[in-house]
Amino acid sequence: MIKPLVAWEQQVPESFAGWVGQDIPIADDTVRVLNAYSFINRLYRNPSKSTVSLHAASWENEDTISPAPHHPDICYPAAGWKLLERKTVQCEATGGAFPMELILFERNGQRVVAAVWFQTGDLRYASGEQFKKNRSRFWGTREWPGTEKFLLQTNGSSIDASSEVLTTFAADLMAAIQSSAVDS
Repeated sequence: MIKPLVAWEQQVPESFAGWVGQDIPIADDTVRVLNAYSFINRLYRNPSKSTVSLHAASWENEDTISPAPHHPDICYPAAGWKLLERKTVQCEATGGAFPMELILFERNGQRVVAAVWFQTGDLRYASGEQFKKNRSRFWGTREWPGTEKFLLQTNGSSIDASSEVLTTFAADLMAAIQSSAVDS
């Protein structure tokens, strides 16, 4: 299990496993809507010229626990993207395998594949439904754990064409976070 993130900037390295990241600013109105405890927004590149954007955010759950912040199937269509296909895969990573949803979107002839998963305490899930099925593990606890959201995006013509780069990046990211947590 990965311990809850205190500050994304401290626990998500700018470089790891051949990936080099550059922070990308987020508009003030988006930050207000996001209403996250902490977040980062970066574009990573590797030597083979693959690019993956990472948006990661955390929310504190003080009195209650919600399934997750909004899912990309809400914000992408709201921004004019058409959802073409979705598929849940298992990502093998440090700390154990976890479900990650891959979603193919298209807008004005451009296609992107987004990958998303959430973490609440030791529970990792890709949808609100998966959370609802497993949330009983938090009943009776004195403090509700925070929730983290991981959203990746890469250009790609299909889920199959982008799956390897996204699952590899996700596994490398989780290993880097785990390593950073151990070092601190």
